[in-house]
Amino acid sequence: MGHRYAIVGCGGIANNLHLPAVERLDSVDIVAVCDIVEERAKAAAQKYGGEVFTNLDEMLSKMKPEIVDVCTNEPYHRGVVEKALESGADVICEKTMADTIENAQAMLNAAEKTGKRLAINYNYRWLSSNMALHQMIQNGDFGDIRYIASTFHWFQGTHSIDMMRNLGGEIAELCATCTVDENVEFMVFRENVLRGNVRNAAVCLRYESGAIGSMTLSMYGGGNMNFEVVGTKLRGQIIGIGGDLRVVPTMPGAKVTIPEYPEPRDWVGSFQRSIGAFIESIENDIPHPVTGIDGLKAMKIDHAIDVSNKQKGWVKPY
Repeated sequence: MGHRYAIVGCGGIANNLHLPAVERLDSVDIVAVCDIVEERAKAAAQKYGGEVFTNLDEMLSKMKPEIVDVCTNEPYHRGVVEKALESGADVICEKTMADTIENAQAMLNAAEKTGKRLAINYNYRWLSSNMALHQMIQNGDFGDIRYIASTFHWFQGTHSIDMMRNLGGEIAELCATCTVDENVEFMVFRENVLRGNVRNAAVCLRYESGAIGSMTLSMYGGGNMNFEVVGTKLRGQIIGIGGDLRVVPTMPGAKVTIPEYPEPRDWVGSFQRSIGAFIESIENDIPHPVTGIDGLKAMKIDHAIDVSNKQKGWVKPY
């Protein structure tokens, strides 16, 4: 028998990514699927198994899941996460962590009060080439990191923010300039819903390590994500989401050895590794690499971008 797993919110990201990823994990049994729209829950159960629920309290009381995967929209994250934690479950929650910083902090407080785990599913950390780049940085292959850059042209700028922390460490301060197209709303194409006004941002970063960085974000669709990391030994690039890692020396004699990419390299594989790492953290009683603290810090950086733009200067994100 595997860990008793329940998912709350059976929309596109649950059916297309979370549940297919969980289905690959031998250590998990899907016992419940919950959605306020019964048809969505039934469709998920028919394909992946689990008992159907439209009421969260009933599901938690009857099924007593050990792991709850929260895939609702952000405004509902806090309520679902708090109830799941209070029921005794460990929780992994979709990014963005919450709709407000105050609600994200309340979720962290609930995890601390209950003594249960709260992780955030920043699955881009688990894309194969991103993992290889991170491993090389941690191993010291790049030498001292001097500069990190990302360009991201999609509605999930929170991924770029998290990856900039993942690759470069803590951000000491930032300076940003933004435009907001108040008459244009950006649409999440896979959900066919409008999510707010289009924002575009150019951000300069100073890391606690002394490195600097730059990040551009745009909510207009049709773009991609690119990363560049420059160190005293090596320079690396990833062009496109999940694209291959390209590395060249920045000084004579520096060796380039790119780690073997984790498999599978498909999109579901990144969710499989993210959720799998959460389960391993429970089984081995070790910290998950992406906790609620990481989710909160990503939100604070996002907020600092707006503050910097309004104040027209450098600000500390946390």
